[in-house]
Amino acid sequence: MPLLVFPIRESIDDNDMKLRKEDQEWLAAEICRVVKFENATLVQSLNPRGGRRVIRWLKEWGAISALWAVPLALFAMVITLGIFAANGISKNAAFQSATETRLSAIEKTLEGINHKQIAQDLTNHAVLPLDQFGQSLSSLSSSIATAREQKVLVSQSVIGDIKTKLIATNHSSPDYWPAAAQVVNYRSQSEVGWDRINLPACSEKDLKFTVTGDRPMPDSDNLREFTHGPITLHNCALILDSPEAQSLISRGLSIADVNFDNCVILYNGGPITFKPIAYSSTIPPLTTAKLNFMRCVFILKLNSSPPAPVQRLTTELLAANTDIVRFSPNV
Repeated sequence: MPLLVFPIRESIDDNDMKLRKEDQEWLAAEICRVVKFENATLVQSLNPRGGRRVIRWLKEWGAISALWAVPLALFAMVITLGIFAANGISKNAAFQSATETRLSAIEKTLEGINHKQIAQDLTNHAVLPLDQFGQSLSSLSSSIATAREQKVLVSQSVIGDIKTKLIATNHSSPDYWPAAAQVVNYRSQSEVGWDRINLPACSEKDLKFTVTGDRPMPDSDNLREFTHGPITLHNCALILDSPEAQSLISRGLSIADVNFDNCVILYNGGPITFKPIAYSSTIPPLTTAKLNFMRCVFILKLNSSPPAPVQRLTTELLAANTDIVRFSPNV
């Protein structure tokens, strides 16, 4: 195989390595151009524009924003749930209020219908022939007790007709006295006041009277004669068949009439006895004094055969056409 052989020079002349001036200028310009391009690229990479700038911003802040993402998300959820809960509470409150309003209106309507039915039932009793009326006393008692409990206002003419027929009905019927008591109770409460029930108990300290005269008794140097008005008890409650009430009334009736003004008179079915009391050996107790009931509420519970004084009192209350009833307990 042939070989190419070049002669080796012993030394290189510096003049052989020198560039011409125009080549040097071109090379310098080329180096400057390359350096400027590289610098521009580096600057652009450090300070990007447009979409690149956005991408770089996202990359640089991605890690930081990741640290805030979870708390912010939880905070947003809390706010959302709070708004939802507030809206729910508001809606529930509005719904509840609307429902209560509608229910109240419905209850009022039903109550009005029920009251009309009760009033009509009592009107039907009032127009019954006397024999049929006497046979319906148990139903009458139940109806008028319901009217009293529910505070149903019934025409006074209807109550008047019922009273008249009760007085004319056979008193020996086992349903008579319970029905009569319910009519007395209803009439007194509807006229005086449904809620006039809770009053303090009447006591002996209430047995006071006003002295109207004072003079020496004839044929006596030591005794004096007093004249006075009735004993009046105001705004208190009395259970007629209680021992306390019978003692109080007996003491009062022994010296004067006893008035009950705006009181509540209750009776629970027990015996009643008023015993005159002598305060002086020379002056006998009264036996003609009366009990006067003025604008009182009565709550009587009568069985089929109450004591004779209670029967007379109930009859007096049924027949009374005013709010004042006078009763003689010692007849």
